[in-house]
Amino acid sequence: MNTEQIPNDQEIDRRLRSIRSAVLTEVGRTTKRTRNLRIGIAGAAALLVGLGATGGAVAVKMATQDEIQHNVACYSAPSLTAPHVDVTVADGYNVNSGAKLVGDADPVALCEQSWKAGTIGQATIPADPNTANFPVPALQFCTLRTGIIAGFPTDDGSFCDNVGLTTWLP
Repeated sequence: MNTEQIPNDQEIDRRLRSIRSAVLTEVGRTTKRTRNLRIGIAGAAALLVGLGATGGAVAVKMATQDEIQHNVACYSAPSLTAPHVDVTVADGYNVNSGAKLVGDADPVALCEQSWKAGTIGQATIPADPNTANFPVPALQFCTLRTGIIAGFPTDDGSFCDNVGLTTWLP
């Protein structure tokens, strides 16, 4: 018989703050590595596009439903080629029952938090993103061709249409 008590709201909030802090700290650490990786991927993609243009059509890989549900791309400028961070929400488990808790991504909250923490939109990432409080610009959300939701810093309501994407509304 399990005699462990179900945690109260304050304990749950404390645990969630701890997890959020760890995630934001890791995002700050991996941003530079991710940018370098993206530059390499962009070069390879440009090569593939060039080869595809001469030999036929280029296919766009759709994200899986799991990727769409758990990932958000937050861009630093209103451009599809601007640097961005990919934020992923992991599934968790209830410590008492062991039940899986699916972590659906909230694109608005995740991109706002990335801007506030300075992991996007700043020349350098702050030493402690958890205590940062940078301003959050107006954000427009579009559905990328892969199916992933992306946030762009602009108040232009027609931005998504202008870049050939579908506007995503929360």
